[in-house]
Amino acid sequence: MIRLSDRAMRATAAYLSRVSLGLGLMAAIVGGGCVYRINVQQGNYLDPKAVEQLSVGMTRSQVRYLMGTPMVPNSFDNDRWDYLFYYKHGRTRKAEESQISVYFEDDKVARIERPRGAAQVAAQPVPPAEKPKETANPKAPQEALPAPPPPPSETPDASPTPPPPSPP
Repeated sequence: MIRLSDRAMRATAAYLSRVSLGLGLMAAIVGGGCVYRINVQQGNYLDPKAVEQLSVGMTRSQVRYLMGTPMVPNSFDNDRWDYLFYYKHGRTRKAEESQISVYFEDDKVARIERPRGAAQVAAQPVPPAEKPKETANPKAPQEALPAPPPPPSETPDASPTPPPPSPP
């Protein structure tokens, strides 16, 4: 039987540990590269062309047709629609995020806010919303009522017609 000295055994053990460490690192690198990561898309895709067409004064149905129905409705404020978009390509660490908030007054767009993702979503200056003029008396009617019809003309010659006789 061949007997190795301590020095030879230590050298062989060091060599095997280096080889096993190298193989383990290679397996981790190759194995990590084979993992498939799906693309994650959430919310409404905010098409820049559609966002450019969005303007103050549009009705709710026009906004819904142009942008789609908001994914998460606001339970506390029906006059605010939030459009959120999140997209992460499988292997990248950076995600694309954008957000648009549309505010309504009297079922028409009053203002549009773009708090996040303004670089990805086309920017458009939003004119300030015009407020209706208020009257001194808020209970007064907004429009004039039509004039009442003239009373029937009464002539002194005309006598009232008697009621029909009742049956016996």
